[in-house]
Amino acid sequence: MTDPTISRARLQVACGPLADALVPRFVRALAAHTTLGIDRVEEAVLVGEALGRHCEAVLPGGSLELAVRIVDGGIELLAGPFDAGVPHRLLDLDAGDGRVLAGLAATEVRTGRDGRQRLHLRVV
Repeated sequence: MTDPTISRARLQVACGPLADALVPRFVRALAAHTTLGIDRVEEAVLVGEALGRHCEAVLPGGSLELAVRIVDGGIELLAGPFDAGVPHRLLDLDAGDGRVLAGLAATEVRTGRDGRQRLHLRVV
């Protein structure tokens, strides 16, 4: 059963070993409050691992901002804002890992009015 008191959370973490370790745990903690089956929860965690692992390559010395929201039937991850092109570089790096992001989540790059981009991922 979904816990209505936990429906969204935000994380900002320095890219590198900390992001690599923390992002998947953060996603797992929220995914545990969904109605997703264990396989889909683990797929959401794999998406978090891919984001944490590739963060340093696309944002050297930077930090990853991640918003996670529990939605009907799943979980949404919104990474960014990034400079233009960064979400596509994340997806390109991920292609070398067998397309974890695109294979396990619906992906979309959204551009805001300020020209900054966000990577939207949804696991259902």
